[in-house]
Amino acid sequence: MFLLETRDLSVSYNEVPALRKVSIKAAKGEVISVLGPNGAGKTTLLKSISGLVPSEPGSKVFLNGEEIQNLAPHKITRLGVIHVPEGRQVFAELTVQENLEVAATRIGLAKARPNIERVYELFSELKPRKGQMAGTLSGGEQQMLAIGRAIVSEPLIMMIDEPSMGLAPVIVKRIFETLKKFVKDAGLTMLIVEQNAKLSLPMSDRVYIVSQGQIKLEGSVEEVKSDERIREMYFGGK
Repeated sequence: MFLLETRDLSVSYNEVPALRKVSIKAAKGEVISVLGPNGAGKTTLLKSISGLVPSEPGSKVFLNGEEIQNLAPHKITRLGVIHVPEGRQVFAELTVQENLEVAATRIGLAKARPNIERVYELFSELKPRKGQMAGTLSGGEQQMLAIGRAIVSEPLIMMIDEPSMGLAPVIVKRIFETLKKFVKDAGLTMLIVEQNAKLSLPMSDRVYIVSQGQIKLEGSVEEVKSDERIREMYFGGK
């Protein structure tokens, strides 16, 4: 049984198709990269799994074999599907510590306290800023905080959308190194949408290529990298 599975997942905005019968699978402990051009439907895929946008009749989303496509977003979150959205979206008027404590709702604050300390170990930049308003952090620190909130909640699966967007290369490298370490240590299942394949593929087990709302290619990292079209598009032909 797969931890997460979608079957024929379709979504439209104002009758314009955004996803067309998308079927993906993620086993426990797998890291899946979702690649594709802007507007391909990658963000919509994550939003539909987490219940933020409704799917069309016939669409199915399974978590541990149970259908979740008709559940409200907060109920899906309580089941352990944790979405780190594009653009970070921290609670700007709460402190760093308060942002992390809010994320403890799913498992309770007492159980979450060691996880909060773990976040401060992983992202040491945040520790001296515990009492600082999140809205005053740099973009990189806000992304660290957004990922930290997900870690605090002990996700069954973490879905993260464009973690490198708008950040300096040195910060992006730092975030991906930390993510890679945490995912490996925790045996976490992750679905990651990222334009920079050179960042996401080294930490991934399998890949889905999305274009015009459909899955165009899927396979292991090595299988996908061996495809000449993919090498040209994402690796400059190398």
